[in-house]
Amino acid sequence: MKQTEKLSIYIAAKYQDENLPERIAAIAKREYRSVNYIVTQAIIEYVERHEGEK
Repeated sequence: MKQTEKLSIYIAAKYQDENLPERIAAIAKREYRSVNYIVTQAIIEYVERHEGEK
């Protein structure tokens, strides 16, 4: 049975000046992917990198 999880991400005020949503959207457009795909890939890479540090 496949379960779909939802995750809503809040960008803290200190990072909002970095235009993060726009930067992610530009990458998604350039790579012909959705913003959701780009964010999911970034999370997967982050988790895998930090799990490897154990």
